[in-house]
Amino acid sequence: MAKATGDPRLVAQASPMRRVALCIVGCLLAPLPATAARAGTVLLAPPVDAAIARPFEAPVGPYGAGHRGVDYAVSTGTRIRAAAAGRVTFAGSVAGARAVTIQHRNDVRTTYSVLSQILVTTDDHVHRGQWIGLSGVTHPGQAPGLHFGVKVGDVYVDPATLLGASDITQALHLAPLSWQPVPQV
Repeated sequence: MAKATGDPRLVAQASPMRRVALCIVGCLLAPLPATAARAGTVLLAPPVDAAIARPFEAPVGPYGAGHRGVDYAVSTGTRIRAAAAGRVTFAGSVAGARAVTIQHRNDVRTTYSVLSQILVTTDDHVHRGQWIGLSGVTHPGQAPGLHFGVKVGDVYVDPATLLGASDITQALHLAPLSWQPVPQV
């Protein structure tokens, strides 16, 4: 944080609100994860507002076991958004499971499956945050949710390493620094 703010003694003397602002600036200036750097700093928005229920497990080879994405535990019918702007290269069924794939800049592709409904078509241009489908199940025959995969070139990568900040604007509630009771009438 000293690099971003100058003399660290100034941070210690700063007001509480200034310290919060300095912490936010420090976090924004933190180095990007290695995968994000390799992907040309394409930071992805989470496709849903939920925690990751099952993490990425790198495959042992091109056809080996692994979990080539992350799963989100959300109810069936939850709206899914595009993680970044791009062009829909696939919107349809694969072995009876609905999926959407979007090509982003710097050879990054995101795939959203197994969907209960698809809201886009192949060759559509989508913007970051645009609704592209509704969730179904994480994998055929399993619990409701969303499977979210990312490829950089021809290599599956851990989506969590490319996820930028979630939109927390609705979660932030500022309070006054000092409170004074309302006078009784």
